[in-house]
Amino acid sequence: MLFENSSFSSPKSGNASEVSKDLCTVMVSSNIPLHKVDTCSSLNFLQKHTTHPIPTEYILRKKYLTSCSNGTINKIRYSVGNNKIWVSIDETTDVSGRYVANVVIGILKDDQPADIFLLACEVLEKVNKSSISVVFDNSMKLLWPKEVQRENVLLFLKDAAS
Repeated sequence: MLFENSSFSSPKSGNASEVSKDLCTVMVSSNIPLHKVDTCSSLNFLQKHTTHPIPTEYILRKKYLTSCSNGTINKIRYSVGNNKIWVSIDETTDVSGRYVANVVIGILKDDQPADIFLLACEVLEKVNKSSISVVFDNSMKLLWPKEVQRENVLLFLKDAAS
């Protein structure tokens, strides 16, 4: 059994908010939708193997998701550093028919494969060159909040949408 010899039921962290933040981070980084924490099987598992109260999806979103997101953005900023990057913006529609622009960036290195990151997703009212320009600018400001380093963007890719 996975947890037989584990200390998972008595984690090193003593406070419930740290456990909740860690739970949010694990779920987001593993692409597990936060609403899954409210399912019976998830609740039963977590309640069985932890001594901490289990937060609801609402609590995870309200209290921990922003911190989790900021931590991820800071890791991306650190990884990018002063490296040259490429940027790709792809527009799509979600299940509700809304236009969504996804911004993917990658570090350009000549001697090895480099990291690729999903930097941002923005819902758009309409897709055109102006809205894509705004998404690009917002994303670069997110990556470099003090001063956008445009000279470090060596390649910009976009699909054929208008």
